[in-house]
Amino acid sequence: MRRRNTIGIIALAIAASGCSDSSNSPAVVDNQAPTVSSIADIAVEANSVAVAFDVTVEDDITAPEDLAVTISNDNADLFEGGEIILDGSGADRRLLITPAPATVGSATLTVTVTDQGGLSTDAAFMITVTPQAAVFGTSVRNIFARGENDNPETVNDKEYNDETSDFNDLLGG
Repeated sequence: MRRRNTIGIIALAIAASGCSDSSNSPAVVDNQAPTVSSIADIAVEANSVAVAFDVTVEDDITAPEDLAVTISNDNADLFEGGEIILDGSGADRRLLITPAPATVGSATLTVTVTDQGGLSTDAAFMITVTPQAAVFGTSVRNIFARGENDNPETVNDKEYNDETSDFNDLLGG
């Protein structure tokens, strides 16, 4: 919805046939809602480092440095002990997101930009924190690189050792 703001006074002088007249009337300027760049949905692994997004904010009347930018999310548990930081000023801002350690799940984050006329725009995106990928190759190398005096290794409730097991046993074959 558009909101009309009254800004300033315009003095108008009209001269016709040797006569003059003046009038003061308020100037009406249509204030448009600010804009914010879209942010694509993203998936990150748990315990990952901060993810950074560049965000651009603009408005037709309010200077970029005077725009209020806020961040909200619908899953506070996903960021408890982590961080959501908005950095920068002017039109170019940076959003840094660090999910809580050892936490998985999804959250919708909403970036809201509000101009000095009170109009606002939202840009929402989803962040999904997935479990860390198991390092299967490392486990396999550790099991089969053991010496002959090492104890068998247990994987998925099965006991394996380098003398009686092979790689296919680990794969369930």
